[in-house]
Amino acid sequence: VYKRQDWEGLKDNRFDLRMSYLRCEGNEVVPRFDWNICNVTQLSSVSNAPVCYTTEALRYAQSGFFYAIVMCQWSNILSSKTRKLSFGSQGLSNFFMIFSIFFETILMLMIAFIQPFNHVFGARDCITMHFGLHALPFSMLQMIHDEIRKFLIREWPQPDEHTPNWFERNSLW
Repeated sequence: VYKRQDWEGLKDNRFDLRMSYLRCEGNEVVPRFDWNICNVTQLSSVSNAPVCYTTEALRYAQSGFFYAIVMCQWSNILSSKTRKLSFGSQGLSNFFMIFSIFFETILMLMIAFIQPFNHVFGARDCITMHFGLHALPFSMLQMIHDEIRKFLIREWPQPDEHTPNWFERNSLW
C-alpha cells in the first residue's frame, strides 16, 4: 500500500525518506540509489530526531533560504541607496535605513531562534553552516557589481556634453 508523505505537517518527521526508494529484487530489498553519508548531525528542535533524509529537512532548507534572502537584502538596500555615488562616499547617515536593516535582522533572528515564532512561521533554527552563510558571497558579489557599475557611470567618458555615456544610458535605472 502506497502511503503519501506528509510534507506540510509534523506527522512524518521521523520517517526516513530513503525507505521510499527501495525496490524488491527477488528475495532482497535493495536501494534504488547509493546514498551519501549525512555529514550534518543536527537534531530537530521539533521532533528531536536527526534532520537528514527526513521530511523536516524541507523546513530547514526553506528556513536557510529565508535567512539567505534577508542577507542579500542588506546588500540590496546599500547598493540601491544612491544611483551614481559609491556606497563608501555616501556613508550610512540615513537613520531610517539603518533602523530598517536592524529591524529586519532582529525579526529574522526572532523567527530563527525564538520557539513561538518558529512554530507560527514554520521556520527552524539552522546551524551556522546553513544559516544563510551560503548567501554571503552572492551578497558581496552584488555589492561589487553595483560599485563597478556606479564607477563606470561616473568615470566613463561622455561622447559630448549633453549625451550621457554608454553605461549611464544602459544601466542607470
